[in-house]
Amino acid sequence: MDSHVVVCDIDGTLSDSDHRRIYLSGEKRNWGMYLAMASLDEVKPFTRSVVGFLFESGYAVHILTARHRDSRSDTEHWLKRNDVLYHELHMPRHGESNFLKDDVLKSQWLDEQGKDFESRIVCCLEDREDIVKMWRDRGLICWQVA
Repeated sequence: MDSHVVVCDIDGTLSDSDHRRIYLSGEKRNWGMYLAMASLDEVKPFTRSVVGFLFESGYAVHILTARHRDSRSDTEHWLKRNDVLYHELHMPRHGESNFLKDDVLKSQWLDEQGKDFESRIVCCLEDREDIVKMWRDRGLICWQVA
C-alpha cells in the first residue's frame, strides 16, 4: 500500500515570513524582494517538529509552495539548513500560473496529482485562511498554522 501523505506549505507555515511581509504591502508589491529575503526566515520549530514526527512515522511529506521555480535551489538549501525532513518539494508556479492566486494554483496542482494521490492525503498544514478554506472545501483535513 502506498503511504499516507501530508502536504505542508513553507511561507508562514514552516517559516516565519513576517519580516518580509512589508514587501507585499501597499499597491505595488515587490515579489522579487519578498522571495529574495526568504533565506533569512527563521524556521517555526513546532511546525518543523510535527513535520519531522510525521516523516519519521512513515508519512510521505510533500512540501508544496507557490514560490517560483527559479527559487528552487534557495528553497532546498533553506529546508536543509533548517533540518526540515521531507520526501518531495513541489513548486508548480510557472508561465501563466504566475498570475493565479495561490489557492487556485494549489488546487490545480492537486488535480494534476490525481484522485489516488488525493485520497492518500491525511492532512495539510497551511497558514493562510483562503488556502485552508480551499483544502477543507475539497474535503481534506487542514491544520491552520497561524
